[in-house]
Amino acid sequence: MGWLSKEIIEKENLKILIDESDTPAINIHGTKSVAVGYIRVSTDKQAEEGYGLDVQKDKILNFCRERGIKSCILFIDDGYTGTKMDRPGMNLLKKFIADYSNGSSDIQIDKLIIPNMQRLSRSLRNTLAFVQDYLHENVAKDKAGRSFVYDISFISVDEPNISIDTSNPSSKFMFAIYAALAELDRDSIVNKLRDGRYKRQEQGYWHGGGKTPYGYKYDKETGTLVVVPEEAENIREIFRLYVDEKMSPEGIAKKLGFKGERIVSQILERKSLTGLVEYSVFDKETGLVSKKISKGKHEAIISEETFNKAQLERQLRSKDYGKSQYMLSGLCICGECGSHMRYQKWGKDKCKIVCHANYKSSKDYLKKTDKCDNIKFDSSLIENEVLKAVFSLNYVNNPDNVKAAQIIDYKEKYAKDLQKAKNHLSRLYDLYENETEEDDDVLRGKINAKKEEIKSIEEKISSYELLDIRTKRQNNTVQYVKNLKNTWKDLSDTEKQSIIRDLIKSVVLSKNGDVEVHLNEENFIR
Repeated sequence: MGWLSKEIIEKENLKILIDESDTPAINIHGTKSVAVGYIRVSTDKQAEEGYGLDVQKDKILNFCRERGIKSCILFIDDGYTGTKMDRPGMNLLKKFIADYSNGSSDIQIDKLIIPNMQRLSRSLRNTLAFVQDYLHENVAKDKAGRSFVYDISFISVDEPNISIDTSNPSSKFMFAIYAALAELDRDSIVNKLRDGRYKRQEQGYWHGGGKTPYGYKYDKETGTLVVVPEEAENIREIFRLYVDEKMSPEGIAKKLGFKGERIVSQILERKSLTGLVEYSVFDKETGLVSKKISKGKHEAIISEETFNKAQLERQLRSKDYGKSQYMLSGLCICGECGSHMRYQKWGKDKCKIVCHANYKSSKDYLKKTDKCDNIKFDSSLIENEVLKAVFSLNYVNNPDNVKAAQIIDYKEKYAKDLQKAKNHLSRLYDLYENETEEDDDVLRGKINAKKEEIKSIEEKISSYELLDIRTKRQNNTVQYVKNLKNTWKDLSDTEKQSIIRDLIKSVVLSKNGDVEVHLNEENFIR
């Protein structure tokens, strides 16, 4: 092995596969000429299924012995995906080629031998780019310093008909076909795994992998979540403190010993705690990713009612409207020109509310004109007027219970219709898969029609679920405002601002002194 340096021999991703002579063949350019092999495995499972590195190495070794090849260097990638070309062994192979081209090495690769196309790459684009950049029309210099162009022969042991003869269109076409098949095989495996995962999640199994949600541990044998009692108790206390005692996530974290409020906030929004499995599904037809929810096989830690109360509470409290502490910041509209208005400091502890139109530094989207004759308003007086309007809101003939009952009735009706339609669709699929006297085209038409019916019912259920959430939100707002006057003084500036923004859409200020308060109508039941 005297012709190879010690530095090369000791490379982790390189192995001398064959070295039956002290010096490899010398080519017409006066440099050493060798064959190289490349093998790759991405997982231990591949080794178990007959794709192991030893199997691949033996294929290349046997090929070399049959062809009388006496010098071969093997490049190895153990545990690297075929979808990317950034792998240690592959990078070392590329460096060998580049070093010869730039004159820093006298070892020319004349053959690249692989077990099959899938070991080189499972991406058509990456395979073609590798061939173009490293195997085809390489430029190097001979001993006399003259430039020459050379190709590296490409050999796949399992696919002997593949070559990269660039002068032969049929050869190039077949190479592209095999590279595409390698990608197709990869995509088929990915789709099968993904579809299997979707099916298990649809059946209520936990997806496994990643981080198990706090409150549970993952049982690999059953594929489900198992409740951790002491953690579950903490979760129930989090929801109680947040919903019933109105404690902040930061306060809850300190009280229960969590590292930070973010952990508490994440727990409050986790649907899996109600016994559900939430997962993302990729639609191959539209290319879109949608969220799906299934009834899980794991035990719920909190009830759906408690979870929904927490979400409504979060909507009222968790909105982030910037760092401004001013109660009406961003809500005021000029009654003269229609521009937005802003707070402006006035004296030591006071503020005025002024029109953006009169300030060159204001963004264009905040003003309708460059000059406005509206007056400057004392912010404390305007805030008091707005609070009077909020505290005096009346709720007469509130049909809360009637609406809620209607929603429940409709949801139950459509849920039954949906189950009935799905059962019918299942029978149609059975007919289609088995022998039947009914024409295939007729059956396909019935299946498509039933799919459309199911889609329509699901849309109706979704609309009533949204209405249900809206009704609960409205009821919550009603109760909130009824007690608001008594609790207002105890709220922080941020909480006050958040509540006002939830109740009020805009405040229009005119120079004659009129203050028009416009409510967020969707939050109130008339």
